[in-house]
Amino acid sequence: MAADQVVNTDVLVIGSGAAGVTAAIEAREAGAEVIVIEKSGHLGGAAVISGGGCCLVGTSLQTEKGIEDSVDLAFDDWVKFGEGSADEEWARFYLENTNSELFEWASARGVGWDFVNHNEGNTVPRWHHPVGGGAGIWQALHATAVA
Repeated sequence: MAADQVVNTDVLVIGSGAAGVTAAIEAREAGAEVIVIEKSGHLGGAAVISGGGCCLVGTSLQTEKGIEDSVDLAFDDWVKFGEGSADEEWARFYLENTNSELFEWASARGVGWDFVNHNEGNTVPRWHHPVGGGAGIWQALHATAVA
């Protein structure tokens, strides 16, 4: 494409990491025409080099592993571990939505989850590891985005 060429689109996403690809998927699924641009010589941003683990609550993987968890328990852990520094409104919103808006959303778009770790500050295991780490998340989301 020439530098002076004008391209029209509904949504322009800047950056091709996990957040950018997720934004592109959401916009496209809502019916928008989407263009993603990336300044780096490779796609994927920090996601492709990260471990990709996510703090998730009440997932089917936890249930499969016999882990009993709840938003209230996770919230109590978050507030206690934060020692007064946690944004409680944001924490509750995040924890209430991790299963449907992250775990299930990503799973429906090809992300696999292979195990759950018990991390510092949590009374039960809730640190979910994606198959392939951060690169695995990004590859699955990228495949969904280009499809």
